[in-house]
Amino acid sequence: MIQPTTRTRSFAVSKGIIVHLIKSQAGSLGKALMESVMNGIDAGATRIDITLDRKGYTVQDNGHGFQTVTDIERYFEEFGFDHTTEEEAGRRQFGQFGLGRGQQWNWAHTLWRTRTFEMHVDIRASGLDYTLHEGLPDEPGTTITGTFYEAISTQEVLTHVKHLGELVKYSPVPVFVNGQDVTTHPDSVRTWTHTTDEAWIQAKEHGPLRVYNMGMFVVEIPPHRAGCSGTVVTKPGSALTLNMARNDILDNEDGLWRRLKKLLKDIGDERTRTSARVSESDLRRFTAQVAVYDADFTQYQKLRLFTDAAGKGLTITKLITSLRETGVLTLHSAEHATLSRRAVENRMATVLEPKTLERWHVETLGELVELLERYSSHAGRFGQYDGMRHAEVLAQVRVEPNLPHAVPELRGFFTLNATVKGYPKLILDGLREVSRDVQFAVWTYRGGRYGRSGPFREYSLKAGQSDVADVWTDGQQYLAVHEDRLSGAGTARDVELIILDTLTTLLPGRNSMTEVPDDSTAEDLMHVLRATPRLTEWTFQVIRHVAQEGLRQGVKVPHRLLQVLGQAERLDDQAQREPALN
Repeated sequence: MIQPTTRTRSFAVSKGIIVHLIKSQAGSLGKALMESVMNGIDAGATRIDITLDRKGYTVQDNGHGFQTVTDIERYFEEFGFDHTTEEEAGRRQFGQFGLGRGQQWNWAHTLWRTRTFEMHVDIRASGLDYTLHEGLPDEPGTTITGTFYEAISTQEVLTHVKHLGELVKYSPVPVFVNGQDVTTHPDSVRTWTHTTDEAWIQAKEHGPLRVYNMGMFVVEIPPHRAGCSGTVVTKPGSALTLNMARNDILDNEDGLWRRLKKLLKDIGDERTRTSARVSESDLRRFTAQVAVYDADFTQYQKLRLFTDAAGKGLTITKLITSLRETGVLTLHSAEHATLSRRAVENRMATVLEPKTLERWHVETLGELVELLERYSSHAGRFGQYDGMRHAEVLAQVRVEPNLPHAVPELRGFFTLNATVKGYPKLILDGLREVSRDVQFAVWTYRGGRYGRSGPFREYSLKAGQSDVADVWTDGQQYLAVHEDRLSGAGTARDVELIILDTLTTLLPGRNSMTEVPDDSTAEDLMHVLRATPRLTEWTFQVIRHVAQEGLRQGVKVPHRLLQVLGQAERLDDQAQREPALN
């Protein structure tokens, strides 16, 4: 009978995981080279020089280098060596995991020259085996020469140089890239807005927060998560606790970062309270605080946290007042701009710009209303009675993100505008130049096919707005073109399409606002174009009028229209010269 036994065993790591770590950490060449900069600083370097071209790079420092084979075995050959000993902790600012040097091996095979040693690493050819040469002439410091596995372009060189400069911008020792010092010592910066014993901080109005660990870039954090926008650089000796790839901060383990986050939040809150103009970044940061019940209710009522369809900022009080009156919340749509305006003017819906959702970090209107109702109820339980009233209104709101569905009673409208101006009026007047001929072509065709019903009568051409048609007619007195089609007619094709839509609208010979064209309209259109092949002529007649009147009135005409007109005129000139030559 086998007797039970108990043993203690250790987990092991295969070489495959090391190769995986090398490749997975190598996010960019700049970051790989930044690791060499940090290693040089940990080795006591006072200057680091980097050259970079299409074929490879060199990194040279004047630190103490690898002085013995034991150093190479402990600090070069072994990955993940123990950095927590008293000896290691005292000699390193940046090193934590003993992995960073491997990042560049994903990009290049490398030659390391340090003191009397030389190491050659090529993981593509040799895996994790490397060549060690000993007994060479003593050279101080460390020089790494990397030869890219695949040459990079000149544009990539410039991009990597710029990126590297951003990564090591606040390095505690000078870093020269292709002969140029790309570092700025934090002590020389005059734009820090706050300085503590642990960090330099520059608070800004817009953008993310860029975090540098003792001068080396770590991560960009959205302002609503960071507390404010700008830059924070921790001072030498004040190290952040980072993940293995050194591109994020371990919030739950880092007391320094918790202290900095509290300070950054206080800075952001102060900006929001005192600034005459609150930035979008400040608003996004504040809404994130609302979502976790960490926002001041007075500020919540004061700030314009919502944007309506007209682009106007609304406070929560004004939003609630509007919702109490309309009972409907919807989103603005550029496609239905006129419907949006009419819904607001008739107080039939409260219409918000979609960017309001982005500001509140939500995907839907329903999520926004739920968040607002939850925060308002929370504030009400702590004595903010306006919050309870807000929650009551929000609970009764009908949320309909689709604008036409929100106000179905306004669908199917047609309005005329007698005051169209500027470029849209140029297009409208140009269309009026050909409108009679277009209408006569339709009248002629209909008379030949269906029999004439009275004398030709020209409809007046007008501009208007509709949510269901681009061109329409009452079948009696007028023909209308949507203002958006007029303002958007920037090419010859746009003009041609308006004329085609005009023909299509006129061919049924009835009120297009109340009656739907039958299936024969498309066939009729083809017959008209064959019988009266003047579509191109009409198009250029409109463009010519627009160009001439635009020049006379000082109204800007799209370049593409003028270009097409110039080509047509050159062809006309050529056609006129040819008979004379013959």
